[in-house]
Amino acid sequence: MLASTLPGVREVRTPLTVGFVWLLVAWLVVGKDLPKSKPSQAVLAALWDLGAYVGKGGLLVVASFAAYLIGAFVEVDPLHLWEHGGRPRWINRLRDRARTRALDRVQVYPMSDQTLRDLDEYTAEEYGFDGAAHPRSFVAAGIMREERQLATRLQAANVELFNRYDRLLAEASFRINVAPALLALILLVVWNAHIPVPIKVTVTVATTLAAFLFFRQGVRRAIQSRDIIAQAVVAEVVKSRFMAKLGEHEVTTTPPVDGGGS
Repeated sequence: MLASTLPGVREVRTPLTVGFVWLLVAWLVVGKDLPKSKPSQAVLAALWDLGAYVGKGGLLVVASFAAYLIGAFVEVDPLHLWEHGGRPRWINRLRDRARTRALDRVQVYPMSDQTLRDLDEYTAEEYGFDGAAHPRSFVAAGIMREERQLATRLQAANVELFNRYDRLLAEASFRINVAPALLALILLVVWNAHIPVPIKVTVTVATTLAAFLFFRQGVRRAIQSRDIIAQAVVAEVVKSRFMAKLGEHEVTTTPPVDGGGS
C-alpha cells in the first residue's frame, strides 16, 4: 500500500512545494497592493464574495491547486537538464538557429566516470568496439536517448532497482527546482528587511552558496539515477534497442542527446 502511494506523492511534492514558494514570493512583491476590502468591480467583488463563502479551508484548496499548476509549469525535468537546461523544445529550436557549429560539438553526458568505463568495457567485450573508433560519449548518448523506455522495462524486470531509480530522480527534481525558488524568497525577504547592508550582503552570499550546494545535490542524484539505467543495461537486466543495433553494426554515427528519450 505504502509502496504504491509513494511514487504518486513524489510526483506531486516537487511542483506543489515549488509553486507555494513562488506564490509566497509573489505575495511579498504585490501583496501590499491587493485590496483590503471588497472591490467595487463586479468580477472582483464576486470573487471576494466567493472567498468569503468557501472560507479559509476553501481558499487553502484553491491556493494549493494554483501552487501545483505554477510548480508544474516551471518545473525542470532532470532527464532534460542537460538538454539546454531543461527548457522547452520550441525555445531550444529558436536558440539552435543562432548556434555555431563549434557550439554544437559541446555536449555533456551526465553519467559517472565509473559507469562510462563500464559501458566502454561492455561494448568492447560484447561488440568489439574500441574507444579509438567510438568515444565513450557515443554509447552514453544512445542510452540517454531511450532512458524513459529503459526505465519502463526496468520496472517490469526489477521493481526494487526501479524504485531506487525513481526515488533518486524524484530527489533530483525536488532539489533542482526548489533551490532557485528558495533563493529568490530568502533574498527578497533579506533585502526588504531593515538590517545593515553588510549583514544583507553576508546573508546573500551564504544563501547563494547554500542554494548552489542544494542544486548540486540534485544534479548528483540525477547522475546517480542515470547510472542505474546504464548499469542495468550493462548487467543485461534490461535490453536496449540501441545496443541491439550496435551489435548489428547499424549505428555508425553518434546519436544526438535527447535528454532521456521522447
